Amino acid sequence: MARRSASIGLLVALFALPLYPKIALVGVSGTYIPLRLDDLIVACAAAVWIVALAVSRRLPAAPRELTAAVTLWLGVTLIALVVGAFVLDSVGIVEGAAFWAKPIEYVLLGLMAYDLVRNGWLPIRFILATVLASAAIVTGYGVAEHFGLVPHLPGQIPPPGGTTSTLGDLHELASYLGLIIVLAVCLFHDAASRPARLALVVLVGAAILVQFSTGARSEYIALVVVLFGLVLWRPARAPAALAVTAMALLFASPLVGNLLPAPAPIVQPGPVPSPATAAAPPANNVAAPPGNNVTDRFMNASLVDSLTDRFAHKWPALIQETMRSPIIGLGPSAATEAADGYYLRVFVESGIVGVIAFVGLVLTIVGSSVRAARRAKGLAQSLAVAAIAATVFVALVSVLIDTWVASRVMELFWPLLGTSLGAVALALQEEPSAASSTIAGRQAVSATSSA
Repeated sequence: MARRSASIGLLVALFALPLYPKIALVGVSGTYIPLRLDDLIVACAAAVWIVALAVSRRLPAAPRELTAAVTLWLGVTLIALVVGAFVLDSVGIVEGAAFWAKPIEYVLLGLMAYDLVRNGWLPIRFILATVLASAAIVTGYGVAEHFGLVPHLPGQIPPPGGTTSTLGDLHELASYLGLIIVLAVCLFHDAASRPARLALVVLVGAAILVQFSTGARSEYIALVVVLFGLVLWRPARAPAALAVTAMALLFASPLVGNLLPAPAPIVQPGPVPSPATAAAPPANNVAAPPGNNVTDRFMNASLVDSLTDRFAHKWPALIQETMRSPIIGLGPSAATEAADGYYLRVFVESGIVGVIAFVGLVLTIVGSSVRAARRAKGLAQSLAVAAIAATVFVALVSVLIDTWVASRVMELFWPLLGTSLGAVALALQEEPSAASSTIAGRQAVSATSSA
């Protein structure tokens, strides 16, 4: 009963987390990381899992190298929090602690997935089915939203023509769909039937359409690079065919975006403007852009404006402020709500030591996944390849976007990583047992023949 409850708790969390807008339960004054519904969902799932461990009287299984790298990273950021809050007075203790603790939730989801899979409590395909089913709902709502068939969810105000689906944020939706596309491509070869393969192809195509309609440039480019890498790197059963198809869709969608007019956005009910407001011309006499897809955002001036804002204004100001404490940084939350680049955020919040610790964490994730891909076979190997591709994707996007702290992305990335490493560990554990059984069987046959 405890095992089943722990498994159900994780599955509910993985299914529910992407399906609602960010709902704040208790706001933390002065910070942009409030206590939200996703915190409560993760806490409930973790509590059920901890109770299951206590009933079973065992400690959780965890990958050693990755656990050490995560612990080092969290330790460095904790020191940065103490220095920033009590020495430099650069962050508030409540705000900094809230921001520091957020990654623990993501890592906890990954640890739960690893432990449940590694010990055979939860079949791998259950996790994959749950994640893909949730992604299908997110993608389906995004497609319907793109074509004006359903309204934007309450509280979400995307740019004209933009799509946010259930996640409520353009960049989080684009990164989430990037991970789903990578996962579907890597699982294609392991699909048990033609209908399952067809479903994966449809999911990939629909996810690319929604990602294109978000207008997120960094995620689009990163996905092209990762898919191209999957085509070139061919371990055992490579997902080359579907990866090539997905790349063709990525390159074709900008052409389609130029040929097809953007659907008319649904007008949300709101206050009736006064005659003066209604008659007022747009600011600077510039009309609102007709759309917000990738083609529009590459062709208009927003790309130059975005890069100029980072390199000429925001990043130099953050770097200059960090010179007060370049070794250990200013503490979590010191980089404001959007630093527009996670690696700069790491430097601002935890300094040079934090950059080294975080790069070490990323390299550990990649190294562990590469070794797993080389040692495993079948589904476990495909998942390890997906973990590598997902890590590279997030790492590329994070050059200009704060993806490593994006809740909807990390709530998928870490469980995917934990599932892949747990699947490989379970497969390697079962191989010696199977080999021992085979040897014992042969010895018994030989003894019978001799008698």
